[in-house]
Amino acid sequence: LRDKDAFVLYKDAVADTEATAA
Repeated sequence: LRDKDAFVLYKDAVADTEATAA
């Protein structure tokens, strides 16, 4: 993966984690 793609996937994962925790 390119760093940019990995960062987007990371942001999505963080958003999912925050949504679950909220």
